[in-house]
Amino acid sequence: MATRGTAVRLPARGGEKFAEKEFPFTNLVLEGGGAKGIAYIGAAKVLEDAGIMKNIKRFGGTSAGAITAALLAIGMTSEEMMTTLSGVDLWKILMDGGKHWISWLNYASYAHNLIYHKGANPGNDFLEWFGKVIANSREVVEHGLDGDITFLELHQVLKRELCIVSYNVQYARELYFHVKTTPLMRVREAVRMSMSIPVAFEPYQRGGFLHIDGGLVANYPIYCFDGWWLSLNDENTFRARFDGKTEAEVKTLMSPENLRDKRFSPVQGSNGGEKTLGMILFSKDTDPTPHEVELEERLARLEEEDPTAMKIRPTTKLASSFEEAQAARKEFNSEEQKRFAGYRKGLVRIERVYQESTPDTLEENFMKEFKEDEFKPWGWSRAEAFAAYFPQVERGKEPTDAVVKHMRDNWLVLEAKTLLLGEKKVETTTEYYGSLLDFMGKNEPFEEEDVKRTVGIDIDYVGTMDFDMANEDMNFLMDQGAAAAVAFLREYEPPAEGAATHHESHKEESDKEVSENEY
Repeated sequence: MATRGTAVRLPARGGEKFAEKEFPFTNLVLEGGGAKGIAYIGAAKVLEDAGIMKNIKRFGGTSAGAITAALLAIGMTSEEMMTTLSGVDLWKILMDGGKHWISWLNYASYAHNLIYHKGANPGNDFLEWFGKVIANSREVVEHGLDGDITFLELHQVLKRELCIVSYNVQYARELYFHVKTTPLMRVREAVRMSMSIPVAFEPYQRGGFLHIDGGLVANYPIYCFDGWWLSLNDENTFRARFDGKTEAEVKTLMSPENLRDKRFSPVQGSNGGEKTLGMILFSKDTDPTPHEVELEERLARLEEEDPTAMKIRPTTKLASSFEEAQAARKEFNSEEQKRFAGYRKGLVRIERVYQESTPDTLEENFMKEFKEDEFKPWGWSRAEAFAAYFPQVERGKEPTDAVVKHMRDNWLVLEAKTLLLGEKKVETTTEYYGSLLDFMGKNEPFEEEDVKRTVGIDIDYVGTMDFDMANEDMNFLMDQGAAAAVAFLREYEPPAEGAATHHESHKEESDKEVSENEY
């Protein structure tokens, strides 16, 4: 993944000062995020220093988050993960659909795979590589296991649970691979399914079913250990939960819209809720996220107390490219502001023409006020513009300024507010797919209550598809991960005794028939 240059190293920032503090966390869930996931290594290092990681028995993740979650579940340390991921060209491993030394043949190969196999890259190299990583990991070797370790072996031998999310195309719903749901599934296969980005990778076929990237439906499954769905308690077996249910009741229970209320809503004594710690990746410039303000403010408070926690962008090719794009973005937004100002002035002129005209002179005055080419940006001639602003809704009726007022009170206001968001550079194919993945990753946004159990990592300039990063970029991401973890731990306060569980406020009289042990 990384290029030569500065050595890859773990963050100097640690979590030793939190070692005496008690934390309830036994679960760790990671958001998907492609190349940005390197930041999790720095956060994991802080959790190790604080004595938290040794207490984590359940790991969950989607897409790239599934890769890190699986590595942690097999017992790899932050240093081992850093060594493993920095020592390979992950982009080359992932893009295995084109291996020709003549570039145009690679494009032909990608096109062939896309047409006949539903994805540009088979993903076989990743599957093989990840199997080797598992097979050579310390705890797997110590226990005599291999690269084909299953979820059952992971639980019975290494005493850890793992949840990986994919999307089953035929069933049109997400699947949660776990020792309870798929005990004999190989971990490396589940990870391969979860990172099967549509178009970029062939869907993974198993048992006649096609599986694609779980990030399409659950990029941040912070809830996966909440409730009873993945609970291994005897009263929560699927037999106990489904016996006696009608077909309609089962369909209601399994439907996506009831995901968190019926299957993943914490109940008293569950393994989720406050026991789950989550991590997400965000950037106000490239990958905004819900509740971003709270996450930024948390980091800002740390920086105010400890200025060394402030992010320092390295002088790498990736960072420089981002800064150039930001400059272009600023210039573009400036031009958009000018364009918008022109639209606003145009509406003022149109309204003035209306007010100063009679029905008989309106069109003539409009033609005098505007030049023929002034409406070209909208694809209109001057006559077409007049017809658009003053349509003859009913024959014989006099024209009104209803359209102008509507544009002024609605479109103009919305356009002004939208411009505040700015736009981001999306020109190359890689940027296009990265932007799509970022968008799809927000389909199941975490809720306000989840902020209290979420470490928000500001990845700044690094994009989802930026696998070809320099060592300095990796170090930057890991430093950001460490700072975010420290910012979270220093402010963490456990929920008050007897406080309402997550989502409890949503369970009103309509769900009264649903009890802790009956669905």
